Amino acid sequence: MDRREKNGKVAWELTAGIEEERQRLRREIHDQMAPALAALRLRFDLAREVVADGAGGPDPLDSLDSVDEAIRNLGDALSGLLAAIDGAFPAELARLGLIGALADLGAFLSLADLRIEADENELLEMSPACEVAAYKIAAEALTNARKYSSDRSAVVRIDRQDGDIVLQVSSAIGSERERHPSYGVGFRSMRERAAALGGKCNVRATDEGMVVRARIPSRPA
Repeated sequence: MDRREKNGKVAWELTAGIEEERQRLRREIHDQMAPALAALRLRFDLAREVVADGAGGPDPLDSLDSVDEAIRNLGDALSGLLAAIDGAFPAELARLGLIGALADLGAFLSLADLRIEADENELLEMSPACEVAAYKIAAEALTNARKYSSDRSAVVRIDRQDGDIVLQVSSAIGSERERHPSYGVGFRSMRERAAALGGKCNVRATDEGMVVRARIPSRPA
């Protein structure tokens, strides 16, 4: 194995390890910490009801203000915690899987026509790192379709070839895309995500629009 292959394998393993750790952390927070924090907030809600009923001592209004502030702080902390974890490993991936998460994203983006062609059985052996990369590459492509496509439609095709996941997103993006300041940034991000796992991503124009094609190893070599 030459230095380039060795460096590529190390990069893949680091990225895969990070994604697997994020997924584990997300499960722990959702399964353990989130319920505990939610229960704590309920206790604050109950305390507030007691104070509001007149059992708060000589300064019930001051007590109410303190409890209200505690409830707000706890609610903000809980929302921020879950949002941070969902950003590390998107909640929709854990909940719906890759195909379902992309369909959900299409609905959120209000794409008029999103078609997903994939066999779920072919995607069962994807590592968390590969799954996250495929989702975020497709998400960037679908977001571009929402912004620039003349008819806000897209076709996502996912299959498996020689141990790699091949993702292709086709959309009717016209020439006006190049005038938008985020145009190049998004495509560069897609290429970098694929390259981090030893894969490739390219973007090409066709008579019908734009095609984003990524090939990513489903597991480290």
